[in-house]
Amino acid sequence: MVRIRVLLVVSFLLLCACPVFAGGLEVLSANPQGEIRNYEQEGFDKIQILFSDAMVNTLDPGEEENGLPPFVTITPPFEGNAYWGSDRILNIAPKDRAKVPCSTRYVITVRKGAKSLSGQELMQDYTFNFTTPTLRIVAAQIMRSAEGVDSPMVIAVLFNQGHPLPVARCIIYIGNPKNNRTGYDKEHHSNSIFIHGCKI
Repeated sequence: MVRIRVLLVVSFLLLCACPVFAGGLEVLSANPQGEIRNYEQEGFDKIQILFSDAMVNTLDPGEEENGLPPFVTITPPFEGNAYWGSDRILNIAPKDRAKVPCSTRYVITVRKGAKSLSGQELMQDYTFNFTTPTLRIVAAQIMRSAEGVDSPMVIAVLFNQGHPLPVARCIIYIGNPKNNRTGYDKEHHSNSIFIHGCKI
């Protein structure tokens, strides 16, 4: 009778423990996500993925080698170094943040089948994405091109990033209340543009 009770208790404990392991490996969090408007303000310095179970043995010197794990893909390719911040945290830092292209959407996928050290397996793909800063106007100022009060007006427009002049032509519109385009000439300087001869 005692053995039967012991077996029943053990069986009950095993049944209670099964749901804990049944879920398999999970991605608990992943960052960044959505649009990054400003690298400095939002503190973007790496992609970070947190797993629910230990993925590597951090005491093994071999795990310190840079390299993206085979179960992680980034589209388009991301120039960076992958390393484990802990046994559950994967970091992917850009080699040079200044060279990360703007207005680019990156899609990161942790593919199903990824396994932890204990053998837990990711049962389905985990995908997230983020977009680097898109083109925005930071400031605009109206000034005279010379000291005279009759000199032509100049509008200086500052953007958050450099861009080709044809792009500026597409996004800047100056017109009168009747939506008739006003004639003007543009002078382009990297991430700023000067609009000359505006009739204001």
